[in-house]
Amino acid sequence: MTQIEEAWEYAEADTQYHVHGLHSYPARMIPQIANRLIQMKSKPGELVLDPFCGSGGVLVESLLAGRNAIGVDINPLAHLIALVKTTSLELQTLAEFAENLLAWVRKDIYSKGGNAQCSATLFQKHLSLVQEECSRGTGNSQECDSQDCSKGTS
Repeated sequence: MTQIEEAWEYAEADTQYHVHGLHSYPARMIPQIANRLIQMKSKPGELVLDPFCGSGGVLVESLLAGRNAIGVDINPLAHLIALVKTTSLELQTLAEFAENLLAWVRKDIYSKGGNAQCSATLFQKHLSLVQEECSRGTGNSQECDSQDCSKGTS
């Protein structure tokens, strides 16, 4: 029986999906490669350790694949980016924050004689996209639904 080797070519792949495009941290691993290795070398529920996690791409892919993840990096900026990319939020908390932020932005723009409606509309469209991701289960949690995006991450 001949084993067919799958291609590892990702030149045309979208490497900015999910939270991978939040920061242009240098020398990031292609997320599809990280995902493939995680799928090959671990099982759901197992722990993935990335001792040089950089901006957290392997951590993100681990969490999306249902693994627990721990990452370490000496660079404080890398640590912060990885933390931001792997911290899940309850959708209700995010929505409340968004509403408070919108109110503050509207007040600030109106106080300067501007039009806050355009900014508010754009922000609400973005929030709707986040809610849609959660309802499809493509948010920052394997068990994400339209009400709750809370899954503990390491």
